[in-house]
Amino acid sequence: MLKKISILMFALLMLTLLTSNITQAQKRSSFPAFSIAPVLGVNFPLGDLGNVYKVGFNGGADFMVNLNRETAFFLKVGYYLLPNKQEIDPNGTNASMIEISAGPRYTFTNPKVKAELFFEAGLGAYMFMYKDKVVGNVTTTYESETLFGINGGPGALIPMGKMADFMVKAKAHYIFQKNGSRVIATGVMGIAFKL
Repeated sequence: MLKKISILMFALLMLTLLTSNITQAQKRSSFPAFSIAPVLGVNFPLGDLGNVYKVGFNGGADFMVNLNRETAFFLKVGYYLLPNKQEIDPNGTNASMIEISAGPRYTFTNPKVKAELFFEAGLGAYMFMYKDKVVGNVTTTYESETLFGINGGPGALIPMGKMADFMVKAKAHYIFQKNGSRVIATGVMGIAFKL
């Protein structure tokens, strides 16, 4: 399943790059064709996931390809730390998650305002990794599972010059599993470098 999702995301990115280059060749514009933003933020596990894990940190990279002034596609690769609530399960261990998701982004523009508000929605793979308990000299082992999920939320780009924008965004991640779902809310910020 992970191979199929990664092939689908790669194909989507290549199609977006091709479409963007054709659009750029036909009509010159002032917006960038491509940008990359290293991001850092905070994640808030909600629901059942919030009963086991507490607030953690995340980091990653956000790639964006503009199709025109209002629409773009993004690809997000992120790493999330999920610290265990030791007061609930003293023998529990921390977990981590890797997100690989992609989707459209719609930007709300106004010629009188330099900042741009946007809303994005994506789908992708969420890989959870759990560390087994370490007792005495027992070797540590890891377990992992890959789940499918969707995400969405608002954000803003604030110009910092011709080469970079300050980006901030908040998203809700809804991750599907057999017996219900996992929900994580995130807030990230970073610098989007225009290439």
